Amino acid sequence: MRGWPVSLSEPHLLGEAVGLRPVRVSDARAWREIRVRNAPWLRPWEPTNPETPLYRSSLGPYVAMVRAMRREARQGQAVPWVVTYGGAFVGQLTVGSITWGSARSGQVGYWVDEAYAGRGITPTALALAVDHCFSVIGLHTPVWVILLLAFCFGALTSLQYTSMNTLVYADITEEEASNASSIASTMQQMAISFGVAIAGLCTVFFLGANAAASPAAFIHGVHKSFYALGGLTVLSTVVFHSLRAGDGDSVSQHKVLHSD
Repeated sequence: MRGWPVSLSEPHLLGEAVGLRPVRVSDARAWREIRVRNAPWLRPWEPTNPETPLYRSSLGPYVAMVRAMRREARQGQAVPWVVTYGGAFVGQLTVGSITWGSARSGQVGYWVDEAYAGRGITPTALALAVDHCFSVIGLHTPVWVILLLAFCFGALTSLQYTSMNTLVYADITEEEASNASSIASTMQQMAISFGVAIAGLCTVFFLGANAAASPAAFIHGVHKSFYALGGLTVLSTVVFHSLRAGDGDSVSQHKVLHSD
């Protein structure tokens, strides 16, 4: 994976340098000492993961955990760091559940020694990790894709609103223009509101109850929602089949060059 392994540091922001470095097998004793000492402090936030080494276990489970993290890092699935403050081991920060392809996302988990809490160490370490993931590892949508999508969205939206507004006022007389403008504005706001509501319902329907527990299931559910909303958009074009050939002649500015 590009940008890994790597050590990061912010030496000037706090009293001591805040650093991130890859986990090491040699950290086993320090890790266990801090975890045992901070058991009451960490318990409210700790997941009940059977693969996490017990606080008072031997060093073997920690070694196995480090090897698993390194394997996931080689496979591009995780970025496991140790958080240091002034060179001392004070916590962990891991970017895990990394998804590539179009999603390019991940989840961040971290913990810090209670003795070092409240000093801004974790926010600084998190900022280092996020900057590295975005700028080096590549957990972001490429800029050219964002620009292309923005251009296409803007062009198609402008075309849609120009066409719809032209059709709305095509056969309206000047005397009716004010009332027509009010009705059209109300209809547009209602359409936007209904669209947001339908999008929310589709998302909830496809995500299901257990999507939050699995990033892959969450992304898959969102993709299904986009497909469903796209299908509804295409289906809505059926209304244009009711248009007659002469609708909009008053604003088309077509000129008859030859008449029979």
